[in-house]
Amino acid sequence: MENLMTCGEFAKLCHVSKRVLFYYDEINLLKPAYVNEKGYRYYAWYQYDQMGTIQLFQNIGMSLKDIQALIDQKDFLKKSAELQRQYQIVENKIKEFENIKKNLLFLNQRFSILQQYGFLNLFEEDIEDEYYIREKRPEGKFFFGYMNYGYQYGIIFERDCFDDFKWTFKRCEKQEANYIKPKGRYYAVFFLLRNEDISTCIPEFLKMIDYSKTIGPLYHEDYCSEIAGYEQKYVIKLSILKKV
Repeated sequence: MENLMTCGEFAKLCHVSKRVLFYYDEINLLKPAYVNEKGYRYYAWYQYDQMGTIQLFQNIGMSLKDIQALIDQKDFLKKSAELQRQYQIVENKIKEFENIKKNLLFLNQRFSILQQYGFLNLFEEDIEDEYYIREKRPEGKFFFGYMNYGYQYGIIFERDCFDDFKWTFKRCEKQEANYIKPKGRYYAVFFLLRNEDISTCIPEFLKMIDYSKTIGPLYHEDYCSEIAGYEQKYVIKLSILKKV
């Protein structure tokens, strides 16, 4: 028939299976333009755009039921309001994925640095100002982790007070910060340690540097342990600022 496609032709054009078209027909979402006396389905070219619209809404997470309700809605004000609502949902998802992208880039950069230097090798790195939320050590047991501290966190040892600490930190945006790790050149070393040995690396680190040529506190940071994947061990980075 002129200007009509068979079910198979239309399915191939739309990159779906014939079974999908049968189901859409069954639920009245997209019915064929013509069905002959033998029950064969045929589709018109204008229905290609209809299928594209259905697939658009599926891609943003709408259910077939909601898509059908939107298409069938006769009140244009309500239809417009629903389109605007779906637009806002997509905007929010874009922001969420931008944040995910940012975190993945951050983790990849950190993991690359760990691969470059390995463990127990002293290196120097230049950093720009890093903005932290610094908080007093919680009473009793507390847990570090991405769920409550984000992807960069640790503890701060005051200068010459390495037996215990009173501050925790987590990376944040500048406007949220109450503490700045100042830009400059830092001594740094990676250690791979069990939980019970996490503080034992400090004396070893101090032997590797000229402590008299440093200023400020010592930063003890959990460094992408979840990506490194060492069973029951943590990747710890120690760093301290060099004097200019």
